[in-house]
Amino acid sequence: MEHDVTQHLSIIVLNNLQESDIVIKNTIIISGQPYKDDEKLELLSPEEVDKTVVPRGGKRTISFCGSATFRLGVEGKLDLHCDAQGRIASLYWNGPWTRIGNQFDVTNLNSEKYLITVSPIHGSGTLGDISVNVARIGHCFQRPNRNKRCTFSVCGSLATFCSNQ
Repeated sequence: MEHDVTQHLSIIVLNNLQESDIVIKNTIIISGQPYKDDEKLELLSPEEVDKTVVPRGGKRTISFCGSATFRLGVEGKLDLHCDAQGRIASLYWNGPWTRIGNQFDVTNLNSEKYLITVSPIHGSGTLGDISVNVARIGHCFQRPNRNKRCTFSVCGSLATFCSNQ
């Protein structure tokens, strides 16, 4: 597979949820082909992509390629689900064959429960590797401060201090 001339995308889902796995559901492919790039290249159906599970604390890569021969880019969407809590968010991508005007969007985010960060995308060229980091809001490590009546919370790289009570 010539990535130099073919539009491609690898979505790297990082699961920072401590309580559950992330499940891929409702994959729709408008253009391009999902594939698994292990030791041997294996083409996948959308139904096979929907069986992808990202274990808590783990990561999984879901890849898609276009076709230089047929002048096809990559376009599609999928949902990230928390196995017990429902949909976390939807991911939409569009990497045109011309490799100009790339898009990668997070939509339908359940922002009351989850925080998603996405690595920067290239506006032109191939979409390439995009990391999608999923964390839960409010599910933090908390340690009481014995000298004061407050709690120190750490969520990923964010730290929050409560006010003295």
